[in-house]
Amino acid sequence: VCWNAALAEATGEYVWIQQDDDMLADDYIEKMAALFQGNPECTTAAGLAVAFDLDGNILDTEPRTKNFRPRYMAGHELVLGMVRGDQSLFGAPGTIFAIKRDVLVEAGGYQRSIEQSQLYGIVPFGVTGFDETAILYWRRHEGQINLMLSARGWIGIKEVWSCLKECEIERRWQIFGADVAREVVSHFTEIECRRAAQWFVRLLAARKFSGAWRILVLIWYHRQFWPIVIVRARGELLIDVPRRLLKLIIRRGF
Repeated sequence: VCWNAALAEATGEYVWIQQDDDMLADDYIEKMAALFQGNPECTTAAGLAVAFDLDGNILDTEPRTKNFRPRYMAGHELVLGMVRGDQSLFGAPGTIFAIKRDVLVEAGGYQRSIEQSQLYGIVPFGVTGFDETAILYWRRHEGQINLMLSARGWIGIKEVWSCLKECEIERRWQIFGADVAREVVSHFTEIECRRAAQWFVRLLAARKFSGAWRILVLIWYHRQFWPIVIVRARGELLIDVPRRLLKLIIRRGF
């Protein structure tokens, strides 16, 4: 709500939101503007995200494994590459795209499921720019609100499903073919079911039953959810539980 209020007041050509605990290289904004200005078809732009902790220590290890893509490429090719298993094309721990303001407004502004709405609902329908020399320092720490909410079962399931409807993902992807549209929606759903299943099992194992229940009541009917739950639960039972029992035995001196 607040971001869309700001968008309504914005008068510039490009829009980007910076989180309050992150930092930018001095030339980051300049390089994002250069991407837009260097290609009239460019509607989204991104730099290279580098994770660092509260003390300023870089967390990313070398060699880099993600964000290997040209300076400009068709947005739908970027997303389709990810959907089809090429994990080297894109990676970011959160929302990273700067967007042409009129494109964002036409798309309905910011959605509550912001990352998915931009990646599947805005990036594919234009050229996307990338500059690996533009560095965004993304701070990672235990006090992040999304981590605290997820640990209580608030993982944004409602927002994700509403994104499919509000952004009209399947209908808009039809311009690339009906089969492609179905493929993208199926992948979108599978990814969210996998994430929900992982958190569901994790919270059950930690005996945080209210959080696990919050997830279950919103996703139990998705057929892609249960197979992942079974696999994850088996891992908890065969690996995590014996490990915890061993720690308890050692702690008690048996």
